[in-house]
Amino acid sequence: MGDKHFDLAFFICAGHLDQRQEELLLKTYGNYSEEYLLQHKVVIFYLIILW
Repeated sequence: MGDKHFDLAFFICAGHLDQRQEELLLKTYGNYSEEYLLQHKVVIFYLIILW
């Protein structure tokens, strides 16, 4: 959708990544805001529930 935090959250949630995989992805990705990522994860899960 354009926002890197939304895209990361979508990839993590849709890919059903476990904690280890998520940490590896975020470490490899580099610069991101943990707070914004968490907020976008909540939005993604909300959209999944509504769908």
